[in-house]
Amino acid sequence: MLHDIAMSDAVFEVSSALGTVGITGAEMPALLKSVLILDMLLGRIEIIPFFAAGESLFSDRGRPSSISVHAGGRMVQIDDVPVILALALGPGIFWVWFFYTRDRYEPEPAAQIVRLFFLGMFVTVPVAFIEGIAGALIAVPLIMAAVVAPVVEEFGKFFVVRRTIYPSAEFDEPIDGIVYAAATALGFASLENVIYITAAYLTAPALAFGTFVIRAIFSVPGHALFSGVWGYALGRAKFAPAEERQRIILRGLVLGVVLHGIFNFLLVTAEMFAFALIIFILVLIPVLWVITTRNIRQALQRSRFR
Repeated sequence: MLHDIAMSDAVFEVSSALGTVGITGAEMPALLKSVLILDMLLGRIEIIPFFAAGESLFSDRGRPSSISVHAGGRMVQIDDVPVILALALGPGIFWVWFFYTRDRYEPEPAAQIVRLFFLGMFVTVPVAFIEGIAGALIAVPLIMAAVVAPVVEEFGKFFVVRRTIYPSAEFDEPIDGIVYAAATALGFASLENVIYITAAYLTAPALAFGTFVIRAIFSVPGHALFSGVWGYALGRAKFAPAEERQRIILRGLVLGVVLHGIFNFLLVTAEMFAFALIIFILVLIPVLWVITTRNIRQALQRSRFR
C-alpha cells in the first residue's frame, strides 16, 4: 500500500510467492521484489521444520512433548514430524544405497557419500534463493520449470561435486562420478521431498502418502538420473587427455540440464495434455534408465580395478 498497490493485488502477489509460483509484476520496486524473494524462500522451506526445531529447543522438560500447531489450515501434531521425515528421506536413502552398490570394484568411503548427500541438501538453499530471484523477474511458470530450474539446480549440484570430491584421490575411477553425483543429487532431492511431502500433509494426510509414492518412483531418482549424466562425464574426463576434458564435461552437463528440462516440461504440461503424461511414463523414464544403465556399464568397463 505504501507503493500504491491495492490490497487485493498485494495479497495475490504474496500468496503466489509463498506458493513459489512467481510474481506477475516484474516492474515493481526493488524493495517489494526483495520481500517477495524472501516469501518464496520461506514457501520453499515451509514452516513445520521451524515448529519442530523450536519445540525441541524450548520444551521445559528437555524432551519432545506432544503439542499441536496450526499450520496450513489444520492442526498438526509435532509427533507426526518423524513420520513425515521418514516418508521424505526414505526414498533418497534407498536410492543412495542403490547407486552406491553399483560400484562393484572399489566402493567409495561411506563417509564421503554421506558428506556429499548433506552438501546436496545444503546447496538447495542458494539454489532456492537464485530461483526466487529468477521467479521475481520471470513470471512464466513453464519457463521457470523447464529452463531456469534445470539450469540452476544441475549447476548447483555439479558445483558441489566438481569443487569438493572431483580433485580428491578418492575419485579414482569413472564410476565414482556417477556415484558421487547421485549422492549429491539425492541429498538435494531429499530436502525437496521434505518440503513437498510436508505441504501435501498440511493439505490432507492421505495426500502425503500419494506424494511419497509418486516422488519416490519418479522425482527423487530423477534427480540422480539427470546428475548421473554429467557425473559420468566427470568420471570420463578425469582420466581422459587434458585437451578433451572440458569438452566431455560440458557435453555431459548440457545433456543433464536438457533431460531435466524435458522432465519438468512434461510434468507441467501433463496437467493440460494427457499425451505429455504418456510420453513421460512410456518414453522419458525408460530412456533415462537406459542411459544410466549404459553409463554405469561403460564406467565399470573403464575401471582400473577390474
